[in-house]
Amino acid sequence: MEDIKGYFRKPEVEDLPLHYIDDASDLSSFISSHSSDSTDDFDVAIIGIPSAWGSQKYNPSTADAPDAVRKYLYRLCGDFHNVKIVDFGNINVQNGQSPATPIADVVSILVEAGKKVVIIGGGDSCNLPIVKGMSQSIGKINMVKIDSLLTLSGMNEIETSGGLLSNFDEIEKIKQVDCIDVLGYQTYLCSDDRIARADDQKICFTRLAMVQDNVQNIEPLLRDNDFFSISARVVRNSDMPSCVAMPNGLYGEEACHLAKLAGLSDRSSVFYISDVYAQNETSLALSAQIVWHYLHGIDHRYNDYPTNDIRNYRKSILFDTRTNTEVKFYNNPLNGRWWVEIPGRDTSRIVSCKESDYEAMAKREVPEIWFRHFMR
Repeated sequence: MEDIKGYFRKPEVEDLPLHYIDDASDLSSFISSHSSDSTDDFDVAIIGIPSAWGSQKYNPSTADAPDAVRKYLYRLCGDFHNVKIVDFGNINVQNGQSPATPIADVVSILVEAGKKVVIIGGGDSCNLPIVKGMSQSIGKINMVKIDSLLTLSGMNEIETSGGLLSNFDEIEKIKQVDCIDVLGYQTYLCSDDRIARADDQKICFTRLAMVQDNVQNIEPLLRDNDFFSISARVVRNSDMPSCVAMPNGLYGEEACHLAKLAGLSDRSSVFYISDVYAQNETSLALSAQIVWHYLHGIDHRYNDYPTNDIRNYRKSILFDTRTNTEVKFYNNPLNGRWWVEIPGRDTSRIVSCKESDYEAMAKREVPEIWFRHFMR
């Protein structure tokens, strides 16, 4: 990792007077600085983006988020047993300058080396260079975006900065993303035209109400994520004050739970929290807790498929009369997780699913997972 040290500068983290736990047990005691660690013996790299590139008009303070979030993150419990965490510092870029190239380079190097990457701060526009960096190392990826808007850029900047739809056009041209899931969007913040365009491009999106109705229903989507991105504006203002009025949204504990489920995924390699409002201490504290829950998920992974051979699980075969196809379901009895082998024109693929998908097919009904994959 010596070749990427030049991309970073040391963070400047203010000491938090309030200590929740003993100093010896907080996260700062378990995190190494890469500048002082001469080995590559680590599992997770923390990176800050001290830039409001693409977000200057609506949240310039997000440039200050990396060090401000660290202030609270370092004081949370750090007693992780299965992961070693290194803080690389902040991308060495001036606020307002594009951090796209160094972000893509750093993510590519770390992901190719098999490391997990946690990225704090920066605006929504940084999602695209993260995707580019990942694709350079592992090819096609699944992206899960937790957001109140159908956008990957600044609000009201869909055409000028390049939002989800225009960026997805670019992604499609170079085949970087296999699937994008947008979870938590609010219908009254998204025009029918934008929703229709997203649907035409086969972007899967789930309304806020459906996410909140039963978080476990979307667990398979999170289990199949390679890149988990959450915008702080998806959380309601009462839990996470921001520079824009968002009276509705996820509760803080729901955002933390989604982050933990994403961290539990054996596929997930990059986490990104964007649009943090760095001028409010409650927002910073909750952002730190969201990051902590993702790290907690990594520390408690089940080592399921694809880490474990799918043939080690209980297999059930059902016959689909609509397609004259045998459909194979797999179940890990130790944790109740399910997978299904989706037949394709050239080859089949294995995706995460729910037990209810198996039960639906057993009753000769069309399972929910079929609409997502087989009928795309």
